[in-house]
Amino acid sequence: MPKETPPPATAPDLAAENATLKARIAEFQAAKKQADADEILIAEKMAKGLRREQAAAVIKRQREFDARKNPTTPKK
Repeated sequence: MPKETPPPATAPDLAAENATLKARIAEFQAAKKQADADEILIAEKMAKGLRREQAAAVIKRQREFDARKNPTTPKK
């Protein structure tokens, strides 16, 4: 039994898919950049004698405090 081939994608469909993929890539890159920054902050806190969990908790509390002070900052 022959397989059915999907209809060829139209230019607007491809453009929409391309835009969606670019947006997802940008979100991923922003998340990776934030994660890298978090790792640097955690390392700095650990250098001051905190355990990793303590350092992560301190950073989380700082973010929560900043979010309350400046509600336009996206919460993570």
